[in-house]
Amino acid sequence: MPVSSKHYVLGNPMEGPWKEGLEVIIIANGCFWGSEKGMWRLPGGGIYSTAVGYAAGFTPNPTYEEACSGMTGSTEAVQVVYDPSKISVVDGMDPSPLDLIVP
Repeated sequence: MPVSSKHYVLGNPMEGPWKEGLEVIIIANGCFWGSEKGMWRLPGGGIYSTAVGYAAGFTPNPTYEEACSGMTGSTEAVQVVYDPSKISVVDGMDPSPLDLIVP
């Protein structure tokens, strides 16, 4: 799948290798659009890049409709590339509704 070289909202690269000091977390909570948009709104300039997709599952490259059907074993996820010197992972979420956090 082609991936844009530059993030439309943040203006930074969409794929690594990432700048030294940046870290990556994948948050799979079942709604990537809301999660991604929420990350953009965090204060402090600590969010470098985000990308959405599907985590886990047994269907290769499921479509949105397939993933939402519950038949693929996938869940919506957002990859967040962040600067831990500017923001903590904990700053970006209320962990109570999350299904999975994979560092």
